[in-house]
Amino acid sequence: MSDPSKEQAVAREQVMKCEQEIQSIKSALRRLGSADNADAPNSVEICMLKVEGLPEGAQPILSLQLSSPVEEATLSAIYDPLNADPAPEGSIATFEGVETSMATLVATAKDADIPLGSSAPHELAPLCLLDAMEVKEKYVSEIPVAIVAEGAASAEVAEVVVEATNEEEKPDTVGGDKDAVAEAVSEGQEEEAKPDGETPATSEPAAESETKSEPQEAAAVPLQPICTITLRVTYKPSPKDQREELYELLNKTSQRKAAALENLRKISTALARSGESSSPSKSMSSAMTKPAVKSGFLNKKKKEKEPTKFEKLYERTIGPNSMLMKAYGITLAAKNFLIFFGAVGFFHFKGQLLALPPPA
Repeated sequence: MSDPSKEQAVAREQVMKCEQEIQSIKSALRRLGSADNADAPNSVEICMLKVEGLPEGAQPILSLQLSSPVEEATLSAIYDPLNADPAPEGSIATFEGVETSMATLVATAKDADIPLGSSAPHELAPLCLLDAMEVKEKYVSEIPVAIVAEGAASAEVAEVVVEATNEEEKPDTVGGDKDAVAEAVSEGQEEEAKPDGETPATSEPAAESETKSEPQEAAAVPLQPICTITLRVTYKPSPKDQREELYELLNKTSQRKAAALENLRKISTALARSGESSSPSKSMSSAMTKPAVKSGFLNKKKKEKEPTKFEKLYERTIGPNSMLMKAYGITLAAKNFLIFFGAVGFFHFKGQLLALPPPA
């Protein structure tokens, strides 16, 4: 039996891990929002590495058709990744602003001017996967493309359909009707000879299964490709692609966090219920013996702190309650009266000092 406390610890750890992932994703989104090239589109570069199934003197030319956006490019030369020189013209096809989630790629091959065939549509989504937390500058992958003749597949399918319809709609002949009548008469005679309740087994279901299996065997014949071309796909993600991948990762992580929180809530509830049911008497006794509030906690008084020597000296000399500060307050209140009466006394006793000298 599992321990509920350990399950609770594991669930709490999962919640914390999801929260850390969410914070890291949000920080990555903030860094991506402050980038200078936020509006730059993505790009997909396709080059032809090798061609198998054609003679040595062949001149393969590959036409690439992209569905989203609808664009077309031509590869007329094979790309050598080991060559340090610049790539020759016509060896790399570049598509920008590609909707990687829905785009498909179709290749049509020619040998000089002779058409060879085309390939099946290939989705670009598996080739354009990126790690949202550790984004690289480019992602390189290789894909083999089988070139099949355009008319071969459709002609073979048409032949199979025609054979199946002819076998199903084949009319009965006169000889066939006579054989059927003879078989019916013989079956009637056998039924009369046999006891009641028994019926003869017929071979019609077996014949029907044989006729139905023949067209299926004919349709299962595989088509041999004319040649196989290996393509190298280089995907350079844009900030928009990174942002979309981060938002998708954020949604998935948020869902995992919600599920982990729900699991933690259920485990905590079950653990609390099991604890209450296992020891109800113990909890009641502890509640009775240990009161939640101690008596007299509101009547406690804090001890007053005695002032130090410097504080006492400050209060006596220049503190707000000292005599000097009180006298200074009285002086400020009576300064106007002192100025008035001082000026009147000066004019009365020493007014001659202010008199002008007599004219000469």
